[in-house]
Amino acid sequence: MAARALACCLTFVLVTISIVYMRKSANMLSRGVAPSRILSKSRLFAGHRAHMLTKHLRMSHSSPFRGSGRVRASQLEGLDPTQVELMREECILVDEGDRVVGHASKYETHLMENIEQGKALHRAFSVFLFDSEGRLLLQRRAPEKITFPNAWTNTCCSHPLYREEELESKDHMGVKKAACRKLDHELGISSDLVQPQDLVFLTRILYKAPSDGIWGEHEVDYILFGQKDLPELTTINANEVSEATYVTPAELKEILETEEMGGEKVVLTPWFRLIAESGRLFNWWKELPTILQTKASNDIRETDMIITMR
Repeated sequence: MAARALACCLTFVLVTISIVYMRKSANMLSRGVAPSRILSKSRLFAGHRAHMLTKHLRMSHSSPFRGSGRVRASQLEGLDPTQVELMREECILVDEGDRVVGHASKYETHLMENIEQGKALHRAFSVFLFDSEGRLLLQRRAPEKITFPNAWTNTCCSHPLYREEELESKDHMGVKKAACRKLDHELGISSDLVQPQDLVFLTRILYKAPSDGIWGEHEVDYILFGQKDLPELTTINANEVSEATYVTPAELKEILETEEMGGEKVVLTPWFRLIAESGRLFNWWKELPTILQTKASNDIRETDMIITMR
């Protein structure tokens, strides 16, 4: 309770500082102050937020990593302030059988030194959303993202959080609710357009991948399929997604072979590449109508499997 109260107070303080800063910035612009000076102040503020987040994590009584001395403000300074705030989110720690063993912050679960020590395996999901023509919606992660910035990936990838509604296990409903939350947050696809019951759980994959020398992923990743004709995506969150486009199976195979899109070199996220290059994605894609009708993978064994991919 004390930790939760502290987190609430800290959030209130940061929101207040943000409002004050925005008002000061507007006032400075109205007085003709150079934007470069305002940007300099913004960087200072981002550094302050990183310091405050580090302090919060060190004081958190819920973290299994407390006392390890691993949280360093230097790892967060210079990063996008909004993405730094998201590092507070509590991910669901699991074992390799996907049994819940605890929870830890997004910061702690994505730090390579924790991943290498086997402490950071957590639950995740990957949404593959198709239109009525059978094309797959891809997104390009924003440059502000801390892990795998600017990489192309499937429709939406993130984590269910350690909260009651996203821990719900029946029909994988907790993960599906989390997926709908993030579809809205990242792409502006509201719950009116895609609901939890519209998503079909296929299987889970277990993988590990570094992003750089500091950050990485180690996840039990739930694969979710859905089909929906969406209106034009006009409310994409630019802090999360820089581009979105539809591809056919043939177009994705060409991207995998050439590592190019539209004549430009591209990088794919490791989980998306693993799923695609394993051949499983294209097999599921081919059977999409049946999967959507039966609400399950054609290979019933996959439903209970956790597929290790390297």
